[in-house]
Amino acid sequence: MKTTMLGLLAETPIHPGTGRSVGVVDLPVAREASTDYPVIVASGLKGALRDKAAAMGMDDDDVDARFGKPDRAGDLVVCDGRLLLLPVRSLTASFRWATCPPPDRALPARPRPREHVPSARNPERRPRDRSDGG
Repeated sequence: MKTTMLGLLAETPIHPGTGRSVGVVDLPVAREASTDYPVIVASGLKGALRDKAAAMGMDDDDVDARFGKPDRAGDLVVCDGRLLLLPVRSLTASFRWATCPPPDRALPARPRPREHVPSARNPERRPRDRSDGG
């Protein structure tokens, strides 16, 4: 099996929608469940690649063999399109491309230091010093 990673750059705005509306938003964006980042669903990406292959003059039999038909799977397996770079504002240029490590390689979150929170019963309560045995 041969594996290839394909990088895509959207030159115009795209809207990877979910196809159904929930609540007030009538065109929600498809998002990954774990990160809540926008995602292009594999079926939509595969359909766009199929249309592009046909538009470039690939034979219909080859297109069907690679991408499949409604009743038969093709040779090509496409995964979800994930966000790699995001344009962010910059003070030195109009924008800069920013990225971050994937969630499985991200640094663990540092625990926050415990803070003294006064209570109504004892506003100055601090942990007792147990060095005196009491």
